[in-house]
Amino acid sequence: MKKILFSILAVCMTLVCVTACSEDYVDASKPHFYGENENPPLKGTDANMPSASLTMGQANAGMEIKVIDLACYEKIVSEQLGMTVDEAVAALNDGSVRFLVVNPTRRVWDKTPANAGENKWALSASGIVIEPDDASIVVEFVPTAKEIRFQLTSKATAGIIPVIVGFVKTDDSAYSVNFRCQSLITVTDASVVEAEVTVPKGDYAGWQLPLGDFINNIDFAFGVTPYDLAKGLDTSDAAYDVYLMDASGNLYGGPDTYTANGAGYWLTENVEIVKWGADGFAFFIEPDIWDYDTEDYYSDGGYLNIGRLSSTTPASGAVINANIVIKSRATSGKTLTIMLTLNFE
Repeated sequence: MKKILFSILAVCMTLVCVTACSEDYVDASKPHFYGENENPPLKGTDANMPSASLTMGQANAGMEIKVIDLACYEKIVSEQLGMTVDEAVAALNDGSVRFLVVNPTRRVWDKTPANAGENKWALSASGIVIEPDDASIVVEFVPTAKEIRFQLTSKATAGIIPVIVGFVKTDDSAYSVNFRCQSLITVTDASVVEAEVTVPKGDYAGWQLPLGDFINNIDFAFGVTPYDLAKGLDTSDAAYDVYLMDASGNLYGGPDTYTANGAGYWLTENVEIVKWGADGFAFFIEPDIWDYDTEDYYSDGGYLNIGRLSSTTPASGAVINANIVIKSRATSGKTLTIMLTLNFE
């Protein structure tokens, strides 16, 4: 009885194995046809995929547009797609070529139709097609100009957004013949700004950096107007304090340590706080907030006055980096950082 049972089991196992091998063989011999609701995985290596790095300001969301000119990729488009950029754009009309967004996380071509306007896709911070209300960035393909355009939304946060798009030939549903390019969008923190200043020669010569240049950053950081910031920097009734920040991100200075006018500082060339006349005092940074013509605070926020002790101090050609941090007294954690590069003539 056991011998018969064993024989039956052996036959069944053989049949199962033969059947399974047969199904695998059939699947492997016929390439899968990807329907319109299926997103084909990427074919080919990323080694030859061109990549561009762009920087966009969080404070300029909705106002700033960055552009990639596809003509710059003419050679690689011809190599990978077998046609020129013009021919690829023209082929969009008969459907033999499509322009698609890539899902970089799943590494598939995303056939989602443009959802943020004509030839516009709303993308998440991860570069994935998403509902427009939740998007961090909108990517637009402009066939007539052969351009890819990028615009941040108010949902964009500081970081890097990877955006991959490209052309595919549609005679193969797997899109094995394709061209794709990557754009790495660095979104800068709106509460951090950079400014480069040239201080002229002369005793106590200075330069005025307009705080109004940072109106969007001020609004993002504190939700106030430049006038409100200027008023709040008045040390007689301060709503904001001014600090310095070292290369490690540590703050120093602040109330009771100001050594120049108002919430300002005299500093050494190593950006150490000193009093006027002390050993090593070399330059100063101080807010200029009062408009004597209107007898009120500057409506545009006023200036940061940046000046030197003399024509030779700091020395001509010196470059000093100084980081100013303005902190709100009312709301903990609300800051505006101004990273200064000071060039002394």
